[in-house]
Amino acid sequence: ITPNYHELSSDFEVSIYALYPVAPVVAASNKMWTVTFNDTIDAKTVTKDSVYVVNEQNKKQDVTLRVNKNQVFIDAPKSSYTKGIYTLHIDRVASTSGIPLEQSITHAFDVR
Repeated sequence: ITPNYHELSSDFEVSIYALYPVAPVVAASNKMWTVTFNDTIDAKTVTKDSVYVVNEQNKKQDVTLRVNKNQVFIDAPKSSYTKGIYTLHIDRVASTSGIPLEQSITHAFDVR
């Protein structure tokens, strides 16, 4: 799969695999997502309220978040995802220069 590139603003952009798929992409139960931005991320803006995964019942999953310069890593829960549809949400993340995302991002995935 080739990453899709989606411009969120003229100053702050994000790249993620299949941002807007027609149907949820199939993912492994231990899937780690990598989100790459075009600027260094302010790690203080990456919290369980700004980057999170929910299941079909809209229950937040216990994912681990890590930041390395311009990338955010979303590790699967320690117990892995169970079978079902999940949605990754990214909102209120900003660069170290204070530029926020202009819109929220959602990405659905299916664990089989």
